Amino acid sequence: MKTRNSPLCWKKKLIMGLLRENPQGMHGLELVAGANKRLRGSTIYIHLCILEQMGLVSVRREALLPRLPRPIYRLTRRGQRQSPEHPMDCVARQSQAGSRAHAGA
Repeated sequence: MKTRNSPLCWKKKLIMGLLRENPQGMHGLELVAGANKRLRGSTIYIHLCILEQMGLVSVRREALLPRLPRPIYRLTRRGQRQSPEHPMDCVARQSQAGSRAHAGA
């Protein structure tokens, strides 16, 4: 799978922006909640895996007793350089692009 130089879709940019705002790291479902239902729990981990393969996100397991270890995702230095400053900006741009596409149809 070629992921090292893949373009980032708005969902991946949104994830990276949320992680930028939370440098201590976030769990997958915290990312879903922070995205105001713009991301689904069923697909968030696919995006996170791709971002990790691209070297933009790191993951480590945190043991929270009595729970099973949960992964915590953080931006790498490379990810910090490529992440949007305001995560909802990429959602707004995606919405505007979708509106233009529907208007032209």
